[in-house]
Amino acid sequence: MGSITRFLLLLSIALCLPLVAYGQTTEEIDPNALYVDQDHPNASDGNDGRYQEMGGTGPFKTIQTLVDALEPGMTGYVRESSTPYFQDYRASGAAFGGITFTKGGAEGARVVVAGYPGETPLIDQRLSVSTDESKPMSAFHIFKGDYITIRNFEITKTRASGIFTNPGSAAEEHIKHLIIENVHVHHLYGADNLGGVRLDNCESCIVRNSIIHDIYDTRYSSNSLNSEPYGLHSAIHGYGPRKSTIEKNTIFNVKRGVYQKQPNAYSDKSNVVRQNVFKDVAVAYSLEVAGYNAPAAYDAEFYGNLVVDTGTAVKVMLQETASQSTGLKVYNNTLFNTVVLSYIRGITGAEVFNNIVVGSNDYPIYSERTGAEELGNQTQYNLVDYNLYYDVPNIALIDRSGDYYYFKDLEAWQTAVSVSGAEHLAKDPGVNSISQDPLFVDAIGGDFHTLNDIVTFAGRGEGYSSELGVFGLFDDVGAQALSDASPTGSAAPNPPSVNIQ
Repeated sequence: MGSITRFLLLLSIALCLPLVAYGQTTEEIDPNALYVDQDHPNASDGNDGRYQEMGGTGPFKTIQTLVDALEPGMTGYVRESSTPYFQDYRASGAAFGGITFTKGGAEGARVVVAGYPGETPLIDQRLSVSTDESKPMSAFHIFKGDYITIRNFEITKTRASGIFTNPGSAAEEHIKHLIIENVHVHHLYGADNLGGVRLDNCESCIVRNSIIHDIYDTRYSSNSLNSEPYGLHSAIHGYGPRKSTIEKNTIFNVKRGVYQKQPNAYSDKSNVVRQNVFKDVAVAYSLEVAGYNAPAAYDAEFYGNLVVDTGTAVKVMLQETASQSTGLKVYNNTLFNTVVLSYIRGITGAEVFNNIVVGSNDYPIYSERTGAEELGNQTQYNLVDYNLYYDVPNIALIDRSGDYYYFKDLEAWQTAVSVSGAEHLAKDPGVNSISQDPLFVDAIGGDFHTLNDIVTFAGRGEGYSSELGVFGLFDDVGAQALSDASPTGSAAPNPPSVNIQ
């Protein structure tokens, strides 16, 4: 068992998470559901999707046939099988292949495609491309359709993102109200912009209670975390997601945990990222732009997350947006051995409070303005306070167009607005912050509850928690069905020997 898996198992025990088989659930069986069961002796795509015992002709053979058959309000179950599911398919006009949705459900009548309750069917796309035009293949490709739920699957070895919303270019073709839950996505190998899940133009979408790790970039030949001969990619990627929520996931061995590569063009709220576990990640939540004069970002939130052995919790690089980006809340997170809590550039209205930061070896608070002036975008924290810092040799760094202002201790930081470059700060920071050991119950073993009573009354209040850290806000974080994060049956698959370019 690897060190990360061991840590996650200890974490699940410490947080009293149920150690059950992944996908186990009390979900009720839909009596009108259709079925895919490729091991069944009568399985055929010419069937009606119902077992003969249910009055049908038999289950389908492939998941694509199931997806095509479902109408609004219907559920389709996929049974586990002795060999993984594989789907070589591409819808007309689609740039990617895989199991493809070209229609969905409606409000109050979702389309649900799920592993049968208690089972987690494996989809292994074998690092293949579609046979028609050699397009990279996802496991699930949502080309068209709203109100879709995908749950209880294990996904591996795709060249395109594991689950991918990739609608057409017209504004009305964006995907709405997608739910992805209880999935285990791992060991994907692709080129640029790969994600375990990718939410392009996805409005009011949710990714929750899932485990995502080991997403690899084949353009590079190494990474800093393991011996895989590739670089690292993102767990959850997206161009233009709108009002979407990423919650209760466990994410590790990736470059970026949640990557909003481009803000949406509708001035809607950016991703809310909450109650996740991030470990061995370069950046837990990254908000960036994919080019000069991109749309601005608004009202991103990152709260109630546990961030361990990570480079930066929240990184904002929005200096090239066409108008001013504003609104960022980073609060009630617990960071352990994580270098930076918040790095901002090109955003105003940022608030950072109620966080516990232990073991940073650099500057947990960082702001930069270099290059932002050319588009008139500003960088400013409205509030940086009510945080606990421990075993942190430095507190903050302000970079104002190449002029650096260092604040090495809490006392210096509390008077930061009096120095040049103070336009980065709306008011004195850290006045109510503390420097004290939170006394984690067992940080090495994964228990980040605190024994220090001061963290229970040092928070901001004012409609927010009066306690610090993730457990001042939530009782649980990460995927709730945490068990061994290894693929079904045995250890993780070996790195592919084929040339993936």
